[in-house]
Parts: sequence; C-alpha cells; structure tokens
Amino acid sequence: MQNFKKATPYAFCVKSAAIILSLLTIIGSICLHGCGKGTVVREQVTFNIIPDTRINDERPVYLVIRKVNRTEFLVENYDGISEMVHANPPSETVLALHMLLPGQKEMIQVLKPEKIDIGVYVLFTNPGDNWKIILENPLKLEYHIKVKSNYIEEYHKGFLW
Repeated sequence: MQNFKKATPYAFCVKSAAIILSLLTIIGSICLHGCGKGTVVREQVTFNIIPDTRINDERPVYLVIRKVNRTEFLVENYDGISEMVHANPPSETVLALHMLLPGQKEMIQVLKPEKIDIGVYVLFTNPGDNWKIILENPLKLEYHIKVKSNYIEEYHKGFLW
C-alpha cells in the first residue's frame, strides 16, 4: 500500500492558485480570440411602421430600406428604385424589402450601416411628393414611420406620450 503525505494548507493554496491561474489564462485567451473584428456585434436600427388603413387605395405596398448617401438620394427617381428592388439579384444597398398591408403595423430591424445614411421608400401605385425620406447619420436606434395614403413621414413622439 502506498503512503500518502498529508498536504499542508500552504501547499494546498499554492496548487489551487496555480489551477485557478491556468483556468483564467485559458478563459482570457478564448475571450481575446472571440472578440476580434469578425465577431463584433453590430447594432440594429428598428423601424416601427404605422400604415394608414387607406394606403395605396387600400392595397399593399412595398417598403424599401437601403443604404444611401445624400447626393444619391436627391437624384433617385421612383422607377430607378423599383428596378433596383426587382433586379435579380437585388442591389447590395437594399437592407430590407417588406410588403405593407393597410392598417397593419410592422416592426422591421436592419443592421445599422456604418457612417452612411438610410433611405426609406414606399412604392405606391400613385406616389405623392414624399414617397421617400432620408435618415441621416448619426442614426438613431429606433424610428417611427407613418405611411399615409400616398406619402410617408417620420413620426416623432411627443414629450408626454
């Protein structure tokens, strides 16, 4: 039978500290490798869409959310956006394409683009003057967009509601 020596409290503490230090080193190494540029979680922008019951003569419409700069946004026309969305494959600038039904609220989330604006477009059958809006950088994390009969507007909640 083997003889076992009784460990002193000091030796026990030293061995425990060595084990804990080794574990912390391993965990720290895993965290450093997991926190690289490829694993950075990007923020999302949430769009709360509030369509009127009479949008597009009570017919569905497409809502388009895309990355855009101000100059592009100002010169874009309705047909160009429509072609971009229906292209195969769709433009890489399109962050979301969603069908809206009259009176049915929607919540849409997209990845927040870095250092660029967002354009929001609604493809009405008979678009009004404000069928598109631009949301400029720095972007907020949440927007409320009202869709009326043939135009859209950003909705700002009041202080008390």
